[in-house]
Amino acid sequence: MQPNQFEINPQDHKSSFRKVKVTLFGVILLLIAGLMIHFFLKAQHQKQLVIRAETNSIVYVQTTKINKDANNFGITLPSTVQGINEAQIYARANGYVKKWFKDIGTTVKKGDLLAELDIPEVEKQVEEASTNYELAKKAYERWKNLREQDAVSQQEFDEKLNAFRQTDAVLKRLQKQFEFREVRAPFDGIITKRNINVGDLVNSGNSGVASSLFSISQNKQLKLYAYVPQNMSDLVTVGTPVEVSLNENPDAKIKAIVSKIASAVDTSTRTMQVEILLPEKTSLLPGLYVEVNFKLRNDHRIVIPTKTLLFAVNGINVAVVNNGVVKRKKVVLGIDYGQNVEIKSGISPEDEIIMNPPDSILDGQKVVVQNTSENKSVK
Repeated sequence: MQPNQFEINPQDHKSSFRKVKVTLFGVILLLIAGLMIHFFLKAQHQKQLVIRAETNSIVYVQTTKINKDANNFGITLPSTVQGINEAQIYARANGYVKKWFKDIGTTVKKGDLLAELDIPEVEKQVEEASTNYELAKKAYERWKNLREQDAVSQQEFDEKLNAFRQTDAVLKRLQKQFEFREVRAPFDGIITKRNINVGDLVNSGNSGVASSLFSISQNKQLKLYAYVPQNMSDLVTVGTPVEVSLNENPDAKIKAIVSKIASAVDTSTRTMQVEILLPEKTSLLPGLYVEVNFKLRNDHRIVIPTKTLLFAVNGINVAVVNNGVVKRKKVVLGIDYGQNVEIKSGISPEDEIIMNPPDSILDGQKVVVQNTSENKSVK
């Protein structure tokens, strides 16, 4: 009997099933291998992301330390050069300028005649007082003789004596006042101003505008006054070195020292006046505007660059580093020097300060310090 062509051979069926199983197993193995590769690559990628995140989270900073040399600092104040002695010379009596003898730039000695005034009122008063004096004198001498003869009483004689003495005192006072017609130099010096001409009316005293007759200055040695702010007044003492310079020639500096201090602060300006004597041989002239730089030192002073400051809600902060960890400190500012600023409180001289700190820097944040030779200390 011929076999049916549609009958399945058991051997072929088993062989086909075996092939399917092998194929399915291979596919499963491929899937498992693919998943393992996927998870391995994902883990590697995640690890790289963590490493990259850690790398990106590292903040590199540059720091600076307080420079001890910053304790030597200067303050520049304006001043005007003056002669060691200066005076405005006024008339002592009302009158007219009869003649003047000394002009600007003239060297004079003490007592030299500078000008002569015409004071007719005083002259007339002297003449009147002289006449009264002569009459009183004659009366006194006559009554003196009468008293010696006991012809008049002592009281009558005393009255004549007192009248004589009174007229004598009036005459001497007016004669002294008449001498004020001559205007003389009070000390050796140079005439720096002449404010009169022949015929000018002058008033006694220093009332009125520009009423002085002459200005005289003793320029053998020059001086100047400066006014130190009260927050630095305790740093200035007699002997403090200074440098005086002109705006026209700032490189030419004249060295001097503080010769006197007021030892008190002016309540109206909150400054302390100091006097500075200049060397005898100098090219400066009285009246010049100069700048005086005081060389000061304060061992408790802290000065840092302004680029280390952080402006926060709670005030001004400074970020310091200690063992790679950031600490933000609130500070109180002092004098602003432009590129540098004084710190009154908040940090210590031993602190390592971050330069140009980002606003996002936080307390406890770890940083890596990378300093160059230029950023090791405050300049």
